[in-house]
Amino acid sequence: MDGDPRQAMLELWPRLQALALEPVRDESDYIERKAFQGIAFEVQFLVRHSGAKPNEIVPGWDAHFVLLIRENGRAGIKIEKNNSLEGRIERRREELFALGCDLVVPPVGAVTKRPAQALESPATSGSSEKIQKPGRLSEALESFLRLRKGEDGDDGAKNDVAPIVQFAIDLWKDPWIAAIGPKQIVQLKQAMPEVPTAEGLPASERSLFRRWSIAKEKNYLIENADGEKVKLKRVSQSTLNKRYRTGLNVFWTFLIGNSYVAGPAPNFSSKSKHNRPAVERDAFEEEELLKFLSTPLFTGCRSISRIWIVGEFFCQTFFYWAVLIQLLCGLRPGEIAQFRCADIAELYGEWHFRFAKRSLAAGDDDENDDDEADTEPGGNNAKTKNAFRWIPIHPLLGQLGLLARRDAIVVDYIARRTLEEGGKDRLSQAIFEKINEEAQQQWLFPDWKVYILPSGEIRWSQAVSKSWQYARDKFHMTRKGLALYSARHTFKGFIDDIKTLSERSRRIVMGHATATDTPGGYGPKTITEEQAGVILQLSNRTIERMAKILLDAKARSERGELRVVDAWRNDERSADGRLQTALEKRAEQYR
Repeated sequence: MDGDPRQAMLELWPRLQALALEPVRDESDYIERKAFQGIAFEVQFLVRHSGAKPNEIVPGWDAHFVLLIRENGRAGIKIEKNNSLEGRIERRREELFALGCDLVVPPVGAVTKRPAQALESPATSGSSEKIQKPGRLSEALESFLRLRKGEDGDDGAKNDVAPIVQFAIDLWKDPWIAAIGPKQIVQLKQAMPEVPTAEGLPASERSLFRRWSIAKEKNYLIENADGEKVKLKRVSQSTLNKRYRTGLNVFWTFLIGNSYVAGPAPNFSSKSKHNRPAVERDAFEEEELLKFLSTPLFTGCRSISRIWIVGEFFCQTFFYWAVLIQLLCGLRPGEIAQFRCADIAELYGEWHFRFAKRSLAAGDDDENDDDEADTEPGGNNAKTKNAFRWIPIHPLLGQLGLLARRDAIVVDYIARRTLEEGGKDRLSQAIFEKINEEAQQQWLFPDWKVYILPSGEIRWSQAVSKSWQYARDKFHMTRKGLALYSARHTFKGFIDDIKTLSERSRRIVMGHATATDTPGGYGPKTITEEQAGVILQLSNRTIERMAKILLDAKARSERGELRVVDAWRNDERSADGRLQTALEKRAEQYR
């Protein structure tokens, strides 16, 4: 071979990469591959003869060349067998079976009976079933979404899983499932970190594939409607890990479980130095927390619509309570948002939150079988089954008026319903009891607006997330790691300092799984009286300083120095038709 063998190796490399990852299609393809193998071998020999190693010239050459040899060898054996006399007979037999022909021609006049269709061979039956499977990846996605809608009761999978699967479909040009191999998986893993965020792009261009295509075409620099240059930013590592990888894993598990592909699932992890690293959430530092709790929402604001400006009103909004319940009880925002008045109940003679699959109905026994309730359809949404739990209500929340809020909502509902029925004197006992039960099922935070996605999925915590983002920016709380969840992390820090509380007890309180190992699976799954007592007595310097700020503002409202606004009257839920529709679709939401 004339010329520089090293340059020849570089020129052959793209073709070697493609062939090494593809199976032999037919005899003609086999001949082309063998010819290429001979050329590549000669180039490889000349490179080695020059004193260099192939992998030094082209990293990965050796591994790909071995794959090529193995696949060509396997295919050569198969082709040789097929071209033998025995192979030709076997191929003809398969053709006759496929056509349904008799393999033995009977004598003239003989009576024969063909086997009944029900007696066809298992191999034939299996083949028929495979033919009925969706052949394209897009068809498998449609089947997956139908299944998940039946299981989940909404189209949540369209938001959580479908976008990244659709990206793969678009990237691979909707392939036959059987054609998906290592080459396609590697291509997808290379493309995912290159997807930019939707910021700066019009709504019509926000699918993952369109974002990726525009970024590649424009080198991440676009021009917006005002003619300004906008630099597109790549998605974060958190998005790659939590949304893309998780979504693909869920979908591939479906494919494996339903015999579309063989397991195990590919490793869909991906990253690049251009993707922002995940920022670990952190707890509030003491001075940060006290600064936040000294803002107008907690100490006196302009009005219920201007809660971050200093004024003479005391508005204990949903955000006020969401922050404090996270700090003093450790509940997640999405759990707090779903509380009904009935979910404040007594346990061991003390007030607790009961976050359960269903709210307590009047007269329910506290010793209900929680496991049975947790498995029924409908009810509250939770991160995991371990989130369903009893949590002691810290005394400071009672002092600030949480129980008074619950009572005011119940009393107001009973008064309104009684008036609608013509007055108390006209109520039968049955109607009176029904009204009281309905009152207990009123939202504890009706002023907490809920967002409904087009899929019907309810986003419970979106409003509180938006409020936090606004407050964080307005009051310059920009330290990395600070987030809405920082309040919950702060509570975890509080209980970590309690030496008498075991790690297992802390996991129960936080709503985490108790079984990190086999021994951890033993013991009570709900909070004990002793654990509850420890949480109810929770106190430290930070909590004492918090209490002073918060109770001073409460005292000023009681003295008339601040004018009290009943924030719960700002009902964002009762007239929300989309919320009511979403709740109706969830089977038997509350008993």
